[in-house]
Amino acid sequence: MDDLWIERARRGDAAAFNALMQHWHPRIYRYVRRYFARYAAAGEDGPMAAEVAQKTFISAYEGLGRLRRNAGFRSWLYRIAINHCHAEERRRKPDPLPEDAGTFQVQAWGAGPEGDLTHDDLQRWLQEALRRIPAEQREVVLLKEYEHLTFREIAEALQIPESTAKSRLYYGLKALRQVLEGWRLTPEHLYHES
Repeated sequence: MDDLWIERARRGDAAAFNALMQHWHPRIYRYVRRYFARYAAAGEDGPMAAEVAQKTFISAYEGLGRLRRNAGFRSWLYRIAINHCHAEERRRKPDPLPEDAGTFQVQAWGAGPEGDLTHDDLQRWLQEALRRIPAEQREVVLLKEYEHLTFREIAEALQIPESTAKSRLYYGLKALRQVLEGWRLTPEHLYHES
């Protein structure tokens, strides 16, 4: 269905572009919100994600005529979103980790007496762990594990070779595991059904 909407939108059909936007907006917003998860404590992640998503679709509308092939739409759209995320990051001062980052404990987010964690607890843990790995690895992890892009699409979106995308995923997942193990969380915690 995307191919039909893309083709019609490229020819100037505003309704087709609106259909594309309605289809893709939730995904782009979700990606951008995860990208800015470190601002969640201040309540800024939602407004930032809304603004960046809006800028993404404005840029997509303006540049759709330059898209070379319909099959590349998904990676092209994520590339635009990533560029706007980077621009927003440059606009803001770096957000260093808190001084007590090394003493982060499971009890901070509701581990019960048996050590059980809720789904929400685990999501907060993962967001915090993602925040602690290098940005280029975090981008690939988000695109592959959350957005389910192929390595080819990730390579196109980030303008890197596929082998680099694979390497960044490998090292990003390894870094995540080390962070979680440092907090004494194991893969079993992550897949535990609440």
